Amino acid sequence: MLKRYLLNTSGNFGIMFALFSTALMLGAGVAVDWAGMVKQRSVLQNYVDAAVLAAVTAETEDPTELQRIVDEHIALLNVNGWDISAPVRIVDGDVVVDASSTYDTLLLGVAKSLVGNPNGEHLMVGTSTAAPLLQGIPINVALVLDTTSSMDGPNIEALRNAAETLLFDLEALDGDIRVSIVPFGEYVNILSQDGQPWLDTSRNGTTDNIVDEPYQRRDRLTNNVCTPTGRIIPGNPIISDGVVVGNRPDRDEQTCVGETFGPEYTDYLNYQISYEWYGCAGSRDNGDNDRAAFAGVKIPGAMEETASGDRNYTRNARCGDELLPLNNNFTNMRTFISNLSTAGETYIPSGLMWGWRTLTREAPYTEAASSPDGSVSAMIFMTDGFNTRSQKDVHHDGGDEDAGVALGATICENIKNDSIHIYTVAYDIPNVADAQATETMLRNCATDSDSVYTPDNAAELEADFRSIGSRLRTVRLKYRPS
Repeated sequence: MLKRYLLNTSGNFGIMFALFSTALMLGAGVAVDWAGMVKQRSVLQNYVDAAVLAAVTAETEDPTELQRIVDEHIALLNVNGWDISAPVRIVDGDVVVDASSTYDTLLLGVAKSLVGNPNGEHLMVGTSTAAPLLQGIPINVALVLDTTSSMDGPNIEALRNAAETLLFDLEALDGDIRVSIVPFGEYVNILSQDGQPWLDTSRNGTTDNIVDEPYQRRDRLTNNVCTPTGRIIPGNPIISDGVVVGNRPDRDEQTCVGETFGPEYTDYLNYQISYEWYGCAGSRDNGDNDRAAFAGVKIPGAMEETASGDRNYTRNARCGDELLPLNNNFTNMRTFISNLSTAGETYIPSGLMWGWRTLTREAPYTEAASSPDGSVSAMIFMTDGFNTRSQKDVHHDGGDEDAGVALGATICENIKNDSIHIYTVAYDIPNVADAQATETMLRNCATDSDSVYTPDNAAELEADFRSIGSRLRTVRLKYRPS
């Protein structure tokens, strides 16, 4: 009998098919529904993130009111009609929302029912988000402003209005808000810091006497002789401080026979170079010129050099208004903004570096050292032109625009690595090829794409500054795994 039972396979195929089909259905159900659950959880996370930000910026700590705000925001966002539970609790000053919703399975529920689970068509999806209440969150902001010559006239008025509006918005925040203001051009002015141990102004007021300096020269024998061809050559654009300010006049095309010179000989020059410091901060040598901290390497003052005698020239090293370190005197800040002056060319690394230095806890500037742990630091960097200068020894009067852009990009990365959020504002930058490298650098310099602003006029500049002020009201979300 046992032998006949073992040999009887007439029903085995049906049993095996049923088992195999169930396994296939379970596998397909797991794959499809897992993807659906992951997507629903991601959308739920977005709902809860938005709701908790609305709650913590509502300037209330009442749990009932916080719950109402969270429920209302989730209801507005919940276009799928999910059954969402999002209880609110306060933990160590954080508003915590633990959210869950029911996921309706497609195949997994059917597959689970086949194996005896009648409730398999419903699964729970959960997530959790926390953010600190707005009150008491310290914020340090460096407002780095282009005050070069191209900002003269309507542009500086637009900047004054936008910056003053921003300061009013920041002052209205309920918390410890401090702001530094860093006007920049070729240099940043730090005049009042003379005598600090991190600053080298030792050449100030000194004179070098140059005696019998050999100089190779040739005498001109004949001048250029040029003949017009009758054709007109259009004038090139006039670019001042990275901004197109007009066009040169058209000129006659000419063919020229070059000047000729006699043999080279050695002449000897005698002259004096005098050094004066007007507050301009120079740059350290390569290797130290992209770091903010003093760290024992002195920062040189950029001296204005004036030569007299057999050589006559002035190497300009003048700068605009002195930077204002971190402070919370908003009346004084607005007065400072209203009196901003304009001058000079654009050296972007200078503004970035000294804006960064006002936000650090160590020398050169140490105002941030008194900030409580958990303080948020941000830099708002605004310019209206592309980079036109580069570092040349300690000065910023070189003409390698690309080198200045490259150094600026490096400094940007170092600032972001220092946990400082960067907003960049490229104000009506001219649409010329030379500006493209700077525009790209500014986009990449910002912490994220939402922190890049490109206003074209005064109204847009003020609106963008207000947008940044509004973003500074919000706090960074702290994700808690559920």
